[in-house]
Amino acid sequence: TPYDFFSGKPNALDHNSDGFRGNDFKKAEEKQLSIAFFGGSSGYNGNPPIIDLIGQKLNSDKINTVVYNFSSVSSNHNQHLNRLLKYSNYNFDIVIFYGGFNETFQTLYADPRPGYPFNFWTVGELHPLKFTLLKYSPFFSEIDKQTGKISNISNLRDEVGLGNDEWLNNLLENYTKTLFNSKKLTENFITPNMCNKSIFISIYQPISLSKMTNKLLVELDGGFKEKIINKTKERIKKYDFIHNLSNIYEERMFTDSVHVTDEAKEMMAAKITEIVKNNLEKKCITN
Repeated sequence: TPYDFFSGKPNALDHNSDGFRGNDFKKAEEKQLSIAFFGGSSGYNGNPPIIDLIGQKLNSDKINTVVYNFSSVSSNHNQHLNRLLKYSNYNFDIVIFYGGFNETFQTLYADPRPGYPFNFWTVGELHPLKFTLLKYSPFFSEIDKQTGKISNISNLRDEVGLGNDEWLNNLLENYTKTLFNSKKLTENFITPNMCNKSIFISIYQPISLSKMTNKLLVELDGGFKEKIINKTKERIKKYDFIHNLSNIYEERMFTDSVHVTDEAKEMMAAKITEIVKNNLEKKCITN
């Protein structure tokens, strides 16, 4: 899609006309709390998704709330920053960025450049003939997945120093800088619906290292995935608007390295609802 590179297909599955899950978006009513939620597949998946559960909890607590789920599979916060601006006409009291996996670990097997959308190298820069070959041939696609030799993404990984300390520092610098810029955009440009100023909240999501079996991780030095997690936590603890909820799940709740059961989503929704209510109490001044 223009501006944010890709999102869900409009009017497919249970998508609305903008390509996001749920009914067509409408502007919030007067004195109704408006919450925008941006995430990858962890925000998109669920029956219902996390943000729908948050909306249910707030409404049950007599806080009249409308929620907008702008999550799409494999999207990252750089895309979400652009998406926030793209859909800012709806007016949001609270903006939630939920993620951490796509901004770090996804980069190991997709485009390795910090902040670039998933498969940008393949879709946006690869020669059309190679792109066609990879798109329509499962055989060659699997070879490239294992070696990176057809798309030459292996050369790109070497150029950016995939796995070294400089690459990791650039990755985390992009992650926190994007969140900081999203906070500035929210507070200085987004028009709220009920509060006198829009509020930005970031959630660092849980990740299962034991279920992570990516080939590139295996090839990199031992302990590298732990290093990514530890350095990420070290960075984000400097910011009070980034909430580290990475330790709230039990290992049995993970279905893979990042996706979880609906039971876990219920737990996450309860935690984020507490954070939202705390922010409303401290920062949401109404006339």
